[in-house]
Amino acid sequence: MEKFEVAQREVEKKTKELEELEDRHREKLQEFEERNDYFQTARRAIQNILDEKYEETLHYLKSTDADQDFYRILNREMESYQMLSEDALMQAQKILELESLKESDDFRRERRYLDDKLEEAYLRRRIAADDNNKTRE
Repeated sequence: MEKFEVAQREVEKKTKELEELEDRHREKLQEFEERNDYFQTARRAIQNILDEKYEETLHYLKSTDADQDFYRILNREMESYQMLSEDALMQAQKILELESLKESDDFRRERRYLDDKLEEAYLRRRIAADDNNKTRE
């Protein structure tokens, strides 16, 4: 009976490890989703700030009767700031995506390993149960 109990504890242990792995993976995915939401919020906030500053500067230029060169400079500078902010956010999102892909790969690898170990534990338990049944007969 002892072999069966040892095998049963091993099955329970591997099952628990698998559940913990899945819980950690879900937490990581949630973290990645929250970080992505943060980037989207940051993108909108930066765009809103740029839009506000553009409108303020545009209003100032109109009130001072600035010539067209100032408008061109304003547009060029705003475009430059917008491109810089987009590039920074896109880079951050690429890093996040790479981290997410690595997490998924690691999860799948660990999951396969634990699935194999769990299958082996079930097999040992079945063999132990068969041995117990044979000794009873």
